[in-house]
Amino acid sequence: MMLPMGRRLTEMLKTRLAADVVLGSEWLWPSPTSACGHVVEPKEKRRGDLPSSHEYRHLARTLFIASGAPYAESALLLGQKLPGASGDYIHPEHLIEHLRPFMQALEDRVFAARTERLLPPTSGALS
Repeated sequence: MMLPMGRRLTEMLKTRLAADVVLGSEWLWPSPTSACGHVVEPKEKRRGDLPSSHEYRHLARTLFIASGAPYAESALLLGQKLPGASGDYIHPEHLIEHLRPFMQALEDRVFAARTERLLPPTSGALS
C-alpha cells in the first residue's frame, strides 16, 4: 500500500534514506538476514515497556479519529479493507491525495504533543 505522509515525516525519511546511501540499499529498513533484503513484518514480541506493533495500530486508529479522520479514511490509512461489498471496490492507492490531509492532521497532533512535553511550563501554569 502506498501511504501518504505529512511534511515532517517526509523530510525525516528523506534524511534517513540519504544517510543510508552508504549501505547501498533502497529500503528504509534494510535487513542483511532477510531473503528479500528488507524487513518484511515487525516481530510481535514485546520489548520492555514498549507496546506491541498491534497496540500501536490501536493507538494510530485512536489518534486518527481524534485528529478528525472519518472511520473509512482511518481504516484505509491503516491498510484495512472497508466492510461490506463495496470495500472491494475501494483502492487506497488511488486516494493518496484525499488521504494526505488526514495523515498531516495526525502528524501535526503528534508533533504538537511532543513539543508540549519538551517545553518548560510557563509561569503561573499548573504542572
